[in-house]
Amino acid sequence: MDQAMMMSGDERFLPFLRDDLHLLPGPPAESGAPSWSIHDQVRNTFFRLGWLEFELLVRWSTPKNGQVTAAQLAERVNRETTISPLHGAVIVASLLNGGRMVVPSVVDRISDPSGRVLYRHEASKMDQAVAQATSRALTDMMTATISRGTARKAFRGYRKDKVLSRLTIGGKTGSIYNKEGNARFDWFVGFAEDRDGKERIAVSVVVAHEEYIGIRASQYARMLMRKHFGAIFERSKDECRSKNGATPKHRVSYVLERPGLFGQRRRDSGQLRGRPTAGRSAATGRYPR
Repeated sequence: MDQAMMMSGDERFLPFLRDDLHLLPGPPAESGAPSWSIHDQVRNTFFRLGWLEFELLVRWSTPKNGQVTAAQLAERVNRETTISPLHGAVIVASLLNGGRMVVPSVVDRISDPSGRVLYRHEASKMDQAVAQATSRALTDMMTATISRGTARKAFRGYRKDKVLSRLTIGGKTGSIYNKEGNARFDWFVGFAEDRDGKERIAVSVVVAHEEYIGIRASQYARMLMRKHFGAIFERSKDECRSKNGATPKHRVSYVLERPGLFGQRRRDSGQLRGRPTAGRSAATGRYPR
């Protein structure tokens, strides 16, 4: 029977690979990712393979693997391929960079005790992974996931939050059980951008739940985004105070009035370090008393 025999519909078995072809590990790629090559002994030639080609060839039709169709091959890759949280963050970062993948790094900079920078990582980009139009479409769908999709519960009320309301937020959730079936992995990958500035981050969170579901990955992502941008906005405030003549270490006094437990209005003042500096309240628009 022909190896390319017809199955149901237009599905055909993929032909067997030649026995004399050998897959060999190659040098690491620019990003540090592994690479492979295939040795054609008949032509005495080596061909370098990327990640996807390798993943397909190791699952191709062989006497050992049996004959497979293209659909079965794709299903095997989808079911058996793993991904790390770092890789998830790199994918999101590529969408923020118009479809170009970035080289990840662990160390941003190294400084000596005096504060002199000895090393600073220089960001670099790799090849175009997807078209810019595709990256825009995906980020639009990820923002919809936050507002009305699977992450809406974790980000409920973010438009009223003093930090998160200033951000454009997108995300993708997912879940899968481990092979043993005793842990459920809860995924969230996403991004947050300051709408009025240039700051933006990619986020990747994985949580393993056992018998009971605890804090979800999307909730941790929300905490991280709020913490990160809250510190940035606070630094920006201090810089503005410094330009206006106030010493950043002296927090500007403010008055915030809000309803108390029994309907009376309660006054809270900011925690002060050093002598209070007079200034108009950013929270209420009032001068401190």
